[in-house]
Amino acid sequence: MSGESKNPGAARFGNFINYYQFNPPENRLKFLPANLSSMLGVKTAPLTVLDVGCNAGNLTTALYQKLSEGEEEVKILGVDIDTLLIDRAKENNTAKDAITFLALDLMTDSSQVMDKLRSFLDDQNRTRFDLICVFSVTMWIHLNHGDQGLRTFISLLCRQARFLLLEPQPWKCYQTAARRMRKLGQQEFEKMKELEIRGPGVEEGILKICEEEGMVVDVEFGETQWNRKLLLLKHSGK
Repeated sequence: MSGESKNPGAARFGNFINYYQFNPPENRLKFLPANLSSMLGVKTAPLTVLDVGCNAGNLTTALYQKLSEGEEEVKILGVDIDTLLIDRAKENNTAKDAITFLALDLMTDSSQVMDKLRSFLDDQNRTRFDLICVFSVTMWIHLNHGDQGLRTFISLLCRQARFLLLEPQPWKCYQTAARRMRKLGQQEFEKMKELEIRGPGVEEGILKICEEEGMVVDVEFGETQWNRKLLLLKHSGK
């Protein structure tokens, strides 16, 4: 059974039911510096964080613990498209006063999305998040919503964040995801063949969109075992 549990299977939106069994939180956390919270320069508590594509919340919780090490007050909103994963995250939430989990698809009705995000921010007396985390999500947005969908997604993040912690998937991950769907007899990603942002330059293409939205790479923390870079972006000129 243990071997089977680490088979990711097929998940059209990256909402793998056993995600943290094959990619545990430590795979990312070990690259993040101990002073990450102070790097964000938050002047008024709390430090507000949005974790996009939080799955069952394991990494969200671990990130909360890391950011809280500096004794800063931290409030995190974890969102995911999958209601079952969010239910699991809520059940296992050990920091209910600090972490909120919400089933939310950022690619749906923009007014509804903004209402949900603003509601959380209003509770913290903030107008935008100090940090938005996007761990291995961009590919799934790109495959399911195309180039324009990716632009819309990144534009939303850049408008709502002071800093962006981004882990974009390289092109080989796109190929692996497509191959997995074919192998398991699932519907293929129809948008993939239409993508103009593609190939070895897909990560650069994503960073170019960020730059067009006014955000640039501030720090590169490292590269995970799957060759995915962990990048901290900030608004240019600040």
